[in-house]
Amino acid sequence: MERRVSLIRAGGREPEFQDAYHAWLWQRSYPYDAPDWGAFSLAAEVRDAMAPASNLSRGEGFDANWTEQGPFNLDTPARIWHGPKRALTGRINGIAVNPFDKQTLIAATAGGGVWKSTDAGADWSFKSADWPALQTTSVAYHPKDPNKVYVGTGDSRGFFRLYGRGVYRSADGGETWARNNNLDGSAVSEIAVDPDNGKVLASTSGRADFVWQLGQVYLSDDGATFNAQAGPGAAVWQGVSIGAKDRAGKRDYYAIGYSLPTAAADGAVRVWRRNGAGVWSDITPGAATPLAAITLANAFNAGVDIAASPVKPGVVYLVSGIDQVVWRSVNYGATWDNITTANAPMNDAYNWSQSGYNFFLTCTYIPGGNEDVLYLGQITIAGRSMSTANWRDLGRTYAPNAALTHNDHQALAYAPSDPNLVYFGNDGGIYRTSFVPTTRTWTNVVVTTMNAKLNAIQFYHGASGTEAGQFLGGTQDNATPRSYGPVSPIDGQAASTLRWNNAGSGDGSFVAINPNNALDAFLCIGGGLRRTTDGWKDLAIDADGNLIADSATQYGVRFPNYNLDGYSGRSRGAMDFDGKTVFYASFNESNFTTAHLFRYTGLGAEAGSRFDRADSTVAMNDGRKRFRLGPDARLYARSGFLFDRLGAGSDRGWISAVAVAPGDRNTVYVGTSTGRVFMTKNARAATTAVTFTEITRNLSRRFVSDIAVDFNDPNRVWLVLGGTGDTKDYVWENADTRALNGPGNWADIDNGLPPISHNTIALVPDRVTLLYVGNDAGVFVSGDNGATWANATAPLGLPNVQVNKLVSNFATGELTAFTFGRGAWSLPIAGNRLVGFGLQDLQIVGPRANVEGRIVLSRPVDADTDVNLSTDEPAVFQVPMKTTIKKGENAATFTINVVPNGTTSAFIGAEVGTDQWFVIVTSRP
Repeated sequence: MERRVSLIRAGGREPEFQDAYHAWLWQRSYPYDAPDWGAFSLAAEVRDAMAPASNLSRGEGFDANWTEQGPFNLDTPARIWHGPKRALTGRINGIAVNPFDKQTLIAATAGGGVWKSTDAGADWSFKSADWPALQTTSVAYHPKDPNKVYVGTGDSRGFFRLYGRGVYRSADGGETWARNNNLDGSAVSEIAVDPDNGKVLASTSGRADFVWQLGQVYLSDDGATFNAQAGPGAAVWQGVSIGAKDRAGKRDYYAIGYSLPTAAADGAVRVWRRNGAGVWSDITPGAATPLAAITLANAFNAGVDIAASPVKPGVVYLVSGIDQVVWRSVNYGATWDNITTANAPMNDAYNWSQSGYNFFLTCTYIPGGNEDVLYLGQITIAGRSMSTANWRDLGRTYAPNAALTHNDHQALAYAPSDPNLVYFGNDGGIYRTSFVPTTRTWTNVVVTTMNAKLNAIQFYHGASGTEAGQFLGGTQDNATPRSYGPVSPIDGQAASTLRWNNAGSGDGSFVAINPNNALDAFLCIGGGLRRTTDGWKDLAIDADGNLIADSATQYGVRFPNYNLDGYSGRSRGAMDFDGKTVFYASFNESNFTTAHLFRYTGLGAEAGSRFDRADSTVAMNDGRKRFRLGPDARLYARSGFLFDRLGAGSDRGWISAVAVAPGDRNTVYVGTSTGRVFMTKNARAATTAVTFTEITRNLSRRFVSDIAVDFNDPNRVWLVLGGTGDTKDYVWENADTRALNGPGNWADIDNGLPPISHNTIALVPDRVTLLYVGNDAGVFVSGDNGATWANATAPLGLPNVQVNKLVSNFATGELTAFTFGRGAWSLPIAGNRLVGFGLQDLQIVGPRANVEGRIVLSRPVDADTDVNLSTDEPAVFQVPMKTTIKKGENAATFTINVVPNGTTSAFIGAEVGTDQWFVIVTSRP
């Protein structure tokens, strides 16, 4: 099949999202230049045709479904770039407001599908549970019929355009949906509906940035069948708009995009107009404006959008991110004038620096008048009424300690019944503000967030703790969310307000939790690995429960930063099961030539912690050391804008997977982005003696996504691979990596899984034949070591979402899926287990009545369940004989009284079935 050439940005350090996207693209491409785009639709079809997961495929006693864990009501990790207000959620690409009810709106999320609110965002309901994929970009109501709603699929803003399934349409206000059109395969970047005749105007922008497949401008009578418009033709079309009605009762349609660069010439902006008679014409600004000379070789900054005045016929505005200019035409595009102005944020180059990723231009109006109000989304959001001279920074997004909203703005919609009220979306969720016509200002220039009950978080990685409800994960631009369960003694706040908190800032990535102490954890951000030993207890929290610390305070001496040359898009690692060692892989992003594996030892007193190395020729500026996996490795070679295929001898790639053997901490496995696997049996040897052996052998040469090691046999390994389409072997097992006097052969145990990149694999400790894998189409389970597989996604209640990390936690009896668009979900992998037991205080001074205790099971019980309680010092600790967990609940509380008798230490125990848990409590006079 045809393989297209991938284009990349030349030179300089990449923004975090773009770096993660390049890693995503590589994982699904290698060893080719691009993924097989048709595989994504095929994968959904294969998934939906598979047998549903059941007791037969999961094992007896596995009768429960996935439970959504959040994050909900996620707080702000730092004011700069994130704003001061709780709560955050994932990227919002599109918004539409009911034409007659300003409190009813629909949001299109990057990877979490479509959501609807009828109370201005106080509550949300998920409306795309049965869709084959959840990437969405655009949404529009019919201006005169609120029952008709249209959603454009694919994640155009995030470059994941390959997931496009055309346009979904609803005839009941967004409650149910139908898809019956001919736009499969392209992301629908924008939709506009003619208020007079109901025609649907749509633009598509190709399947993925840096893989240049052109889109089209389409027109449909009702959203069922779309016709490509011959005039505009093929281009990367990013926006459409419909103008005001003229005196003849006609409306003009507009479209904006850009043509592609070629070997002989740069790309060029393209602006087209369809007049009231239905004739398309090119109205691209000519040689008199800088738009004619825009260089589009750097596609990451090629953001353009267009907005027609809703009240003034012939008036239309456009923005060009590379040119850093907003233009206006008052004569249907015949001539253009620059309305950018020189004041902030329009003259701030940083604000425009990601304009190919975050951008929009929207025009509203002042009711009762004839004046336009413009909104421009870049890193911050700016507003301007056209009777005033300057733009106003409404978000102050990157102002230290003064930001009013999250950064990276993607979409804005006004309420047709109240054009002063606007809702806008960015990488932190959905917000609203109001324009005040009498003063030409905005209400306190303060936005109100509406994200507490909307879970569209995009996780790159995740980990779970020692008790149920303890999670930590790295996300796309929502930092590193963490939950310490339904009770949060660390924060001293009510569980309902701080169940989910946040650490880090910007984009998160690799995380690890000490399996013996959930307060001891690591996170990766901006290339550094940071650690806490007290669950980030000292993060500054304001009276509303929001984190307010800036980066200097947030990452002080209690949160040391180990700069390891990594970057969040490619960071991988593993924490040893002893809770004392971390292996962390990164690459030198500054020159894309070296991959390193770090070993962190001495967990405990910070002064005794260090990074060791095995290569004496490599040192770090701060004195900590690293050891390398063989010779210097190449990430990729650059030739112009092309990915070069890696030649023999130079294809070690970066380290893409790390796993420590639970039963032998000297055994560590690593996989690379170029399909190679290595093993060391002396990971804890003297730093100069650590050696690796390659065990790739007959393994299919694809990106190694994840590795899992048998809990009892350190020489038995499973792994999953990336790739798309023609790769039929995504899951492999090596029963004995020592066999045949060398590495054993690998066995393909794929057997009918969707032909799409597999991202993660998890084992169940006491059932060696029970495997779970997560891929771009969902989660799949095998109860017979890969001989057969079943669909554990929608049949068990998980939306059809990309799954990046699965974590099997036998302490809690749960499997947790960290998804790229719908947050974290947990699934029981064992019978109902006792996963939490504790007292309000373990050091009690003097007589105490009603000392509260709490017991937690891994899932709700089907009937009232007694928990037996006991102590070996009943005279001092008056413990009730039992407490009862009520039907449908998974926790119960009890109280004890303490009668001091000198200094006394005792065991207090809880027993449910065969599970037992003890705590030690001490009483002093």
